[in-house]
Amino acid sequence: MSIAKGSNGETRSQAYRSFDAGFISEEEFKDILTRTESIKGKLNSLIKYLKNSDRKGNKY
Repeated sequence: MSIAKGSNGETRSQAYRSFDAGFISEEEFKDILTRTESIKGKLNSLIKYLKNSDRKGNKY
């Protein structure tokens, strides 16, 4: 989950770079930020749930 969280952050970073370089429109940029923010919240919730779960190990 932490790798997915990092990849999500990298996507946000690349969106800023793409927008600044003029490769994507402001509408596309805002859409990416909205989606990545939503994913970040879901990942954080899942990470918190798994940490508090009775299941332990690399798989969980």
